[in-house]
Amino acid sequence: MIEILANDQLPSVRQILSEELKSSNSIPKHIALKLANDEFLSVCAPILEYSPLLSDADLKEIIAATTLTGSLDAIAKRDGLSQEISETITSTLEIPAITNLLANQNAQIREETLDIIINEAQNQDIVQWHEPLVKRPNLSMRAMKRIATFVASSLVDIMITKNHLDADQGEELLVRVRERISAEKPDSDDIRTLGEQASDLFERGVIDDEFIQNAIKNKQKELVIQSLVLMSNITEKSVRNILSKKRGSLVVALAWKSELSMRTALQMQSELAHVPPKDFLNAKNGIDYPMSAQQMEYEIGLYD
Repeated sequence: MIEILANDQLPSVRQILSEELKSSNSIPKHIALKLANDEFLSVCAPILEYSPLLSDADLKEIIAATTLTGSLDAIAKRDGLSQEISETITSTLEIPAITNLLANQNAQIREETLDIIINEAQNQDIVQWHEPLVKRPNLSMRAMKRIATFVASSLVDIMITKNHLDADQGEELLVRVRERISAEKPDSDDIRTLGEQASDLFERGVIDDEFIQNAIKNKQKELVIQSLVLMSNITEKSVRNILSKKRGSLVVALAWKSELSMRTALQMQSELAHVPPKDFLNAKNGIDYPMSAQQMEYEIGLYD
């Protein structure tokens, strides 16, 4: 009777049968295989996802032969998926299937397979994989360092929390975020987006002397300006005005107001504001600010 139903011409009949038998280990295996290879996803998906009768060899054959959209997605959801099948699914580079594979907390994935996924996620900018990647169980520190170089900073936070990293390990990942943001070349015309980016980084404590120095070095002027606005607590118009005056004392005062080092102030003068030599202000004793706090407050007050 089961075999007759499995050969029924109506997909709705075969679908009902598939749903009823999906977890059974007592039906003839050839019936499970027939349903697993059905041309309708509604029929084959339950068997592909749940049937205990399908071996790794069966699954590999199905993966190699199927052209049905969604069948790999169902296999990727199987409980306790083996490393071999995870590797086979990954080799197809099917985005939805690998998304489900990463989200499957019980799927076993070798470090080498995960490396392939991380490479593709980064090189092809596959955003769908970012969140399930950071939520994978038992990520190695090596994998987390790589993931931190391309996912959103909020996802790095999730990865730090989920893996119970200590303060030093968490800071190491945040350094990766800082290096990545510093090396990016965002659209300088999109000031609003850069402002939001700077605000997020500022709230997370990522923006510091090293960040500003790297951003200046990489010609990210707009990102630096948005960061200085937040750090100095003065208006964007004032920051732009100060930098446009090309006066060393003003730029130094802005760096001081932003709680940056004199070393950063030197770089801001030369590479950001392009202060001419006659107006350039050097450090006192090689590292200290050359003006008093009162003098610098006065300089800022003229333009704020």
